[in-house]
Amino acid sequence: MTTFQAIDDLKSIARDLVEATKGNTEELVVVQRALTQLCSESMLDVLLLTGNQRGPGAMKIARGMFDISVISRYLERNPG
Repeated sequence: MTTFQAIDDLKSIARDLVEATKGNTEELVVVQRALTQLCSESMLDVLLLTGNQRGPGAMKIARGMFDISVISRYLERNPG
């Protein structure tokens, strides 16, 4: 399996998770859905920037992905 295929598989899983929660209009679920979409779309960007020797740009996006993960986990533990 190539890295591109693995990223496509992860994006597909994220898409399925987002689709599974489409009917839920709880504020937390809506925010989690948006964060999931942002993070999953950024994976390929990081790979492409890194592969084209644009490490600082990739680091900026990767840091945003990390922040999204931390925020998502915090909201999961503290939904109020």
